[in-house]
Amino acid sequence: MVDQREIEDRFASVDFDEVAFELHDDFLRMKHALVSRRKESGLTQEQVSRFLGTTKARINAFEQYYYDPKASEIRAYALAVMMRLHTDCQAFISQSAQWAFYMDEPDTTVMSPASSGRSMAEDYTLSVTVRD
Repeated sequence: MVDQREIEDRFASVDFDEVAFELHDDFLRMKHALVSRRKESGLTQEQVSRFLGTTKARINAFEQYYYDPKASEIRAYALAVMMRLHTDCQAFISQSAQWAFYMDEPDTTVMSPASSGRSMAEDYTLSVTVRD
């Protein structure tokens, strides 16, 4: 079984906390751009809600910092404020390092799914503690 220390050693050059922060920051910037567009266009939450066939309360919730919308809600809101979304996905570790993590050699500490009765993902989630 892979323990947290082994994962940290294997990916010591990758700051996962920093990557997670950047992903969240990118998401918040996108939401901010959408809401800013609504306001700059002079559209009210009521107008956007009518266009989308929902309530003003749902639009207000969408615009809050804490609200984590589904992808379909983001697309609908973007359509309502007439903005096109472009995504830019970039790997933050090399593909070979990623494959090495998920497809570890049988003679290492990762148990094979057949011998453990669990998938590697299940094995990983059981052995790693997430810290806030």
